[in-house]
Amino acid sequence: MPILVALQSAFSLWMLADAYQRRAGTIWYFIVLIPFGEWVYFFKIKIHDPEIQRLTKNLIKKKVSLKQVEYNAEATPSTHNKLLYAQALHDHQKFEEAIEVFTELLSKNAEDKKSLYGLGLCLLKLERYEEATQQLEKLIELDFTYDQHAAAADLARCYWQAGEKEKAIALLERVLQKSQRIAFKSELATYLRETSETERAATVVSEAIMDYQNSPAYIRRSDRAWYYMLKKQAKQLRKQ
Repeated sequence: MPILVALQSAFSLWMLADAYQRRAGTIWYFIVLIPFGEWVYFFKIKIHDPEIQRLTKNLIKKKVSLKQVEYNAEATPSTHNKLLYAQALHDHQKFEEAIEVFTELLSKNAEDKKSLYGLGLCLLKLERYEEATQQLEKLIELDFTYDQHAAAADLARCYWQAGEKEKAIALLERVLQKSQRIAFKSELATYLRETSETERAATVVSEAIMDYQNSPAYIRRSDRAWYYMLKKQAKQLRKQ
């Protein structure tokens, strides 16, 4: 029982700290402090944070046994089942095995976007940047907007890791001509700061913070983690 009480207290303090950090409003402090109020806050407010949503999605994905997905792919080797198997291998960080399946799928359809992206991500995770670049370049030639421009942003990351910093920055700037997602602005600001373009980085961060503050509530909920990242970047840039 003492352990449960300690865990409950720690959870309540976490929710109180979160409410203070996001300036959730005085009413939420009272709600968190009443019995089970911290859970009300969690499911009404905290659960919308991107990191919590990613964790939830990963937990849901892992409910499906990798062995079951593998069995399905072997028993009924359709493109769909093999793609699900390759994606499951990626999610379980079995990148080398996933690469084999994605490569097989691409040998049958070289323009399969999901397989190109999956293969590119696996190669990126293994730090095989040149090979990852090749796959992601093929993908964005087919569809520059793929996965809401996330593939293009991942390609910029490949360029950056491979030392092609100007190409990484240019690509992210191109992405931002089409998408105003503050995640991409945060990443661009990081690249600019690391190439000593602090003034440009500060401008990007300032614009992104303003965009967030003027966004609809549902966007602010989904981008809240990136907003805190931008605030941290702004503070770091002021010190330079």
